[in-house]
Amino acid sequence: FGTIKTKTLVTRRCNNACTYCIVDAESYHMSHKTAMAVDRFIFELARKKRPRHIEDLYSGGEVFLNPKILLESATRRAHFFRGCGIDYEFSLITNGTLITKEKAARFAAMLKARYADE
Repeated sequence: FGTIKTKTLVTRRCNNACTYCIVDAESYHMSHKTAMAVDRFIFELARKKRPRHIEDLYSGGEVFLNPKILLESATRRAHFFRGCGIDYEFSLITNGTLITKEKAARFAAMLKARYADE
């Protein structure tokens, strides 16, 4: 495995009602317990397959309706994979309406830590 790609839905909620959306919005958020279980599964897969690169995609609904789980999981994964010498990147799908300066600063800090080693 050169690259492992994942997609994690951190919520099924959305703050918009776009007529073209393919996601059926529900009132469900991923819990901390579920996020930990998903992360452990991905960590074990990486231990077995020894990829050179991991690409995570976080989506929803609207990911910033569950920002704590999004940031915790992405941070946990970044630390784990960097510690294993695996190149890591993540992206997210958002409608952009809930991005705040605080949230942007937290993600920027994570990215800064990511590229500080290079």
